[in-house]
Amino acid sequence: MDNNGSVRPESEKDGCLKYEFNLETRTILEPDNVERPFLHDAVAKNYFDKLVGTPGKLMDFAWEGNLSKLDLASLLLSEKREIYLDVCARFEKALTETCAAKGNPCPEDGCAVSEEEACLNALLETREVCTRAYASMWIHLFINPENRVPAWRN
Repeated sequence: MDNNGSVRPESEKDGCLKYEFNLETRTILEPDNVERPFLHDAVAKNYFDKLVGTPGKLMDFAWEGNLSKLDLASLLLSEKREIYLDVCARFEKALTETCAAKGNPCPEDGCAVSEEEACLNALLETREVCTRAYASMWIHLFINPENRVPAWRN
């Protein structure tokens, strides 16, 4: 309860409603059990449409590094998702091998990474490169509507 005796829903912060956008279903998740003017819903829809309202805008949004590898994978059909994640794993493995080849392991007693894992330090040091590589690989698949989850085919 605020000083005026009004109860603000937990989804409000500084008087603003919290809207979320489900990328897989391409729908807005509206605040629950909250009376709100229709205009708020329209503003939220307009915001999400400008940000990721079309496949092209979504690809631009991904290219800017706004989505994780797993977020991107969730927008591909299962067969293409497996291909995408496999290529990402190979990329991470190559980064790990490059890091190990430097001969300067992160811990003094040697690299703690097993042969099947990716080196977190190598990924963190090349975060921007990784983000661009993941987005590039994903866009290569996502550009074809047949590779997308149904909500993003048109």
